[in-house]
Amino acid sequence: MDIKPIIRLDEVPKTIILPNPGGRKLVITPEESGASEEQVFTSSDLPNEIPYELLGLVKFPDGSIYPKYRANVTTIKELELCGARGVINGISIINKIAWWLTHQEDRMIIAQSIKYSDLKSFDYKNEKLKYWLASPGSDGNGCRAAFGPGGVDNDNVHRGYGFMFFSHGRCYAYKMAIRPTMVLKSKISIVWMEL
Repeated sequence: MDIKPIIRLDEVPKTIILPNPGGRKLVITPEESGASEEQVFTSSDLPNEIPYELLGLVKFPDGSIYPKYRANVTTIKELELCGARGVINGISIINKIAWWLTHQEDRMIIAQSIKYSDLKSFDYKNEKLKYWLASPGSDGNGCRAAFGPGGVDNDNVHRGYGFMFFSHGRCYAYKMAIRPTMVLKSKISIVWMEL
């Protein structure tokens, strides 16, 4: 798909398909994830053609506006995060995998993982997918404080919830897929008319 550098608002496509960049490999170490062994993500964890659907528009500090899309697929391989390391490093790992497997300099400004705020733009409950959310935040629940990456598990959402490590010493490991998002490298031209 050819990406126009400038498009009108009425030209913003609702769906697009971009090729998988291919030939990429990323190793997540146990020191990063808290898991017991290395986790290897490659281009083959996503389809050869990645379908995206419009999430909305993003306004940058300079006033420029670009369309943002979510992938309608997740990685085949699931990322395991465990304990304090998984909570502390989880969001950066999730975003790193999404960027590494999908970013294309000539087509995207930003490539990262889906976040909690993105869920407001579509009906995620009917998709029946399981994936990490790269959403920071905190949540208090009695004597338990939760923080770190969240997750979508079918129609259940855990917002910014580090449910892998608790102060009473128990440690949990969770595996979920990665769902990329991206900001298309097509600046939206808005023509203002005087009344």
